Amino acid sequence: MKKKVLVGVMSASLLLNVGIGAFAATNLQEIKAYLNPDLKIKYDGVPVQLKDGNGSVVAPITYNNTTYLPLRSISELVGIGVKFDNTTKTVLLGQSGEGVSIAAEEHDSSHLTRDSAQTTYKGTTYNEAYYNENGGTIILYPETKYTLLKLRFAAIGEGEREIIIKDLDRNTTLKTETVGIEDGMMTIEANISNVDTISVSVSGGGYLIPVSTSTYH
Repeated sequence: MKKKVLVGVMSASLLLNVGIGAFAATNLQEIKAYLNPDLKIKYDGVPVQLKDGNGSVVAPITYNNTTYLPLRSISELVGIGVKFDNTTKTVLLGQSGEGVSIAAEEHDSSHLTRDSAQTTYKGTTYNEAYYNENGGTIILYPETKYTLLKLRFAAIGEGEREIIIKDLDRNTTLKTETVGIEDGMMTIEANISNVDTISVSVSGGGYLIPVSTSTYH
């Protein structure tokens, strides 16, 4: 709730860090503003330094007695997803209802198959899926762009599967789930705010993870 309130209060006076091409067709108005590098930022009492997508330090801007902060820097700091839809010229904050397939970002190709004999589960055939009869680990690369992973998962064979989703860079566990054959095709959700690289490890037997319906939000 704290994250939602913070962004809700600040979003009216924040700047989105997107490419110049995104604004080529908009009605830009020239203004006179000032960079304000002396302004200090704290989050939960801890001093932070705002940076752009390239890792360069960015300063707040003061205009007409109002201070503006870079939206992407703030969203990453508090773990709120932010995107820019260039078609509609819309800034998208928070989770996207439809999500983005994990195939849209770089991901591990090992155990990835399009063999219908392996991608079919209970009468539904998926175009592409992770499939392994003996368990194993796959790697995903959300690159800090999203806040939530919704992984579709089905156990193949007998017994239960233990799924461990980890932030590889910080070596921290994001989610642990136990799935049985009787659970069918289920959705496993994990908070991936500010996470760059994810490992999904499955032990105890085989699994099927449809790629197109497993999504980032």
